[in-house]
Amino acid sequence: MWPRFTVFLSLVSLLFSPYLIASVFIEGDGFIQEEVDTRTGDLNFIAAEWQAESAAYTDKLVGGSDFDSVGQLSLMMASDLTYEILLSSRCDRYQATILLPNGQLYDDVRWEITPGQPPAMGGAQILQFGIYPIEITTPAGCVIFDTVVAEPIIPREIDVVAFYPPCQDNETVFAEIVGFEDILELTLDGQIIPIAESVPIPGNRPVTIAWVDNLACRGEQILEAEDLTEQVVVSLPPSQILEFGERLQLQPQIISGVPPFTFQWQAAEGLSCTDCQDPVVSPTQNTDYVLLVTDANGCTASAVVRVVILVDEENLVFVPTAFSPNLDGINDFLFPGFSPAVIQVQSFQIYDRWGGMLYQVEDVPADNGPSWGWNGESNGRPATVGVYVWTLEVLLPNGRTRSLAGDVMLIR
Repeated sequence: MWPRFTVFLSLVSLLFSPYLIASVFIEGDGFIQEEVDTRTGDLNFIAAEWQAESAAYTDKLVGGSDFDSVGQLSLMMASDLTYEILLSSRCDRYQATILLPNGQLYDDVRWEITPGQPPAMGGAQILQFGIYPIEITTPAGCVIFDTVVAEPIIPREIDVVAFYPPCQDNETVFAEIVGFEDILELTLDGQIIPIAESVPIPGNRPVTIAWVDNLACRGEQILEAEDLTEQVVVSLPPSQILEFGERLQLQPQIISGVPPFTFQWQAAEGLSCTDCQDPVVSPTQNTDYVLLVTDANGCTASAVVRVVILVDEENLVFVPTAFSPNLDGINDFLFPGFSPAVIQVQSFQIYDRWGGMLYQVEDVPADNGPSWGWNGESNGRPATVGVYVWTLEVLLPNGRTRSLAGDVMLIR
């Protein structure tokens, strides 16, 4: 006798297309039998396991009147439910959503969110960090078991760097915020401040910068005031002393600043260079040399050194003891000769033996030339032969003046 086959057929309509479900049971091979009434009217079917694949099956069927018959069954298996779990991550929560391929929300979902509490229902849920079992019921009544894993996210990298504008004191500095575009809220010592790439902060004490970004992630950083940028500091000795005619190399000390540095010397008289670090100076008078230093940040500092000239005042002037203004081209003018230490003639005067002033010049260069010397005349007439008195006042490199006097014989 043929084994008894029983078949269960059902037509199911899904969202996308209807499909046929069939169950076949073979009596006698250890299967559990269950009588099921169907709407076919002439066969008793027994529900059994799902067929493994879609196909056309030819089997012997046993009818209710105990006769065997052969029938062909075309079987189309139902496809699995296709879905996607979309997890939107934030630092404070997750949004989990069950979506179908067409982007629609699939809502027949049971969530085990809180142990001991009734399960949550629906295709979208707000979760915290953790692992969540879910049951998804398909339109055919099948149950799919799945798991949603909500792992803590790594916040976007946001860093706060002390940014101290060059050339300023340490009372006000700036904090440069790397990644400020992702910040929703920014506070300084607990007070909300405008969001910007650089924000002013006090520079004379530690401060706390805190933020909340667009994923609800929080962070903070403490800035210490001792991180201030170096200022430019340059040092020169207050003064240097030179004998007249000597040379000296100035050597400033750069104590702090950001290299490379540029140099600019002022009072260029006697300088070997105006834009080098260590110039050689050979001034002819007392001179203040001013150095301006600029570093790579554009910060500047200055220093001053005074070079004082020592002068041998015993051999400053030579005045002839006689001259002959007879227009022969030899000794026709009376004028002093000066050492290089004399900068200027303040005054030069000629007196007769009764004290009458015959000649005077003031503020003329000490050029040892006849341009301002006495030509031996008085009131436009040749002075008589005799002895005359001269006085002289000169300016020295150290700023002092020296007065001298003597006499001269006028001969013809």
